[in-house]
Amino acid sequence: MNHRLPPLNALKAFEAAARHMSFSHAAAELNVTPGAISRQVQTLEDWLGDRLFVRRHRQVQLTPLGRSYLEAVSSPLERIGEATERALAGRVGRPLAICSYPPLPCAGWCRAGAASTTAIPTSTSSSPRR
Repeated sequence: MNHRLPPLNALKAFEAAARHMSFSHAAAELNVTPGAISRQVQTLEDWLGDRLFVRRHRQVQLTPLGRSYLEAVSSPLERIGEATERALAGRVGRPLAICSYPPLPCAGWCRAGAASTTAIPTSTSSSPRR
């Protein structure tokens, strides 16, 4: 495949922002800040050499290029998502094992602390107990 692809994170940000017509809603969907969406869209616009959105105060509007680009990229991104869901479908329900060990410098302290019989106060009050 010799096609030049744009930065895929920028493409995802653009598609979500264009679909919602909102950088804030796109940010909520992708679990990033609206500023991150704005920067990713700017990256894509720089890569393409043209504007995809007209930015107004608390509002965005697609340019003609933005509308045609959204139409071109939406279906392939949706198909990639569907293919990924199918690929992961057989993995559902497999157990996940997590092992955790104390860091080496702390290992001796942790064992000593566990053997200690000194009670540790659990009160969150800032005044001393009497």
